Amino acid sequence: MLPLVAEGKSGFLYLDPSEKSFEIGGEFSVSLRVGTDFPINAVKTVLYFPKDKLSVEGVSKQDSIFTLWPEEPKFSNESGEITFLGGLPHPGFVGTDGQILSIKFKAKDRGVAELNFGETAILASDGKGTNIFSYAKEGKYTLNFPVPIILSNTHPNEDKWYQDNNPEFSWKLVNTIIGVSFILDKNSTTEPDDISEGKLDSQIYQEINDGVWYFHLKAKDNLGWSSTRHLTIHIDTTPPSPFEIVVNNEGDPTNPRPILYFDVHDEISGIDYYRINFETGDSVILANPGINQYQLPLQGPGTHQIVVQAFDKAGNFRENITGIAIKPIEQPILTIWPRIYVSGEEIFYTEGNALPKSKVMLFLEKDNKVLREWQTSADEQGLWKFSSDDLLKAGIYYLYSRAKDYREAVSEFSPKEEIKVMFSGLAIGSFLLTFRNLVLILIIILLIFIGLAIYSIHRILKAKKRLKKETKEAKESLSLGFGELRKNIKEELEKLERVKSERELDEKEKEFFKNLKEDLEKVEKFIGKEIKDVEEELK
Repeated sequence: MLPLVAEGKSGFLYLDPSEKSFEIGGEFSVSLRVGTDFPINAVKTVLYFPKDKLSVEGVSKQDSIFTLWPEEPKFSNESGEITFLGGLPHPGFVGTDGQILSIKFKAKDRGVAELNFGETAILASDGKGTNIFSYAKEGKYTLNFPVPIILSNTHPNEDKWYQDNNPEFSWKLVNTIIGVSFILDKNSTTEPDDISEGKLDSQIYQEINDGVWYFHLKAKDNLGWSSTRHLTIHIDTTPPSPFEIVVNNEGDPTNPRPILYFDVHDEISGIDYYRINFETGDSVILANPGINQYQLPLQGPGTHQIVVQAFDKAGNFRENITGIAIKPIEQPILTIWPRIYVSGEEIFYTEGNALPKSKVMLFLEKDNKVLREWQTSADEQGLWKFSSDDLLKAGIYYLYSRAKDYREAVSEFSPKEEIKVMFSGLAIGSFLLTFRNLVLILIIILLIFIGLAIYSIHRILKAKKRLKKETKEAKESLSLGFGELRKNIKEELEKLERVKSERELDEKEKEFFKNLKEDLEKVEKFIGKEIKDVEEELK
């Protein structure tokens, strides 16, 4: 609480905080401030601190009301003092909360550290520099040994809510501690009493109520009690309140995306998020708890079950189930379709009626499998048409349709209409060769083969005629040559006959005569046969 300001020209100095407990080895900051009921333009003072218990780690002029520093702030940890002279131009400062300096101290030793002011002047901005200093409120700080760190395995995060209402706390004791005092309540600043609970290092509470709780702990050594350490825990075991789900289809029972409204409250930890579960097994998370409405994704005709779960920040949840009924839009009608369709020779054509400007999906099914799926659009009068030259294999097919409007709302499927497909050709991939064209192609191929055959026969006969002529000439040449050869051989044989009539032939002559005669017979026989064979081939 700030000191009171006397009436008239008066000014005072004070420290913020002026009293507090700190741990040895820790650092803390103290603000030096000025209050005055008359404009001032300068302050000069000396602040003394116990050098055996405190050391100055730094002095900051940030956010100071003074902009002029004839004497910069200085400190000495050897003499234990801080000095400065600061000011600001006319019209000066007037008020009760003028920041001058921020001083950072480090606690060095156990005990009470007092901060005292020495010679001080607060100068009025009156043109005379009148010293209006009236008093200073000094500081008194208790420096204790470090308080044990409090841990909680059940509630480790001070900012998080938990369902567990059996909190556990633990801390480590150093050898110098001879006892502890603690308490769990809902007041953040409670100080445990000075009655020791003994050298305990943990505490468990059972089935405490929902809400924000504070565990307070201080320790004692031979010199006295430490300052108090606090740990916050949040407990919520209660699920959110029951709630209703309102389905808004905007007055249209065919609306495929109605809006869900739900207003859920949780008195303890508050709503954290919503989960929307669908009958397909899919779900969606609404991470913003302030949004309590949701437009459903596209839904088909029929009744669908939706589960809304509201989770609080501790993980408790409440759920509600609702059913939504989506009516189908008007069903399209097939008015024209081919009862018998000759694939490859005809154009597949169908038409019908549907909602104006709607999309019409056509399905062609065979053996309970959709083999073709087409799409067309209805005009402003609802008339739609479709044609295709797709190749289809022979068999029994079924054609049916379904409509979809601009909202993606769909109709029921139309009745299935039977189509008998006849095949009139040979399909090679996406190319169709009709039987009529196939016969024409075969006739052309046959004519080509006949032409090639006639041409080949003509070439063969021509070649045979030429060969026959050449063979005849060869025969005449052969006969002439062989006749000459035979004549010469016979002349030799006749000579041997004459010699034989005159004398007896020796053995060599007899052998030569015999062999020559036999060879002549063999040659005549072989040549005669070959000439005869050639004549037979050429007939």
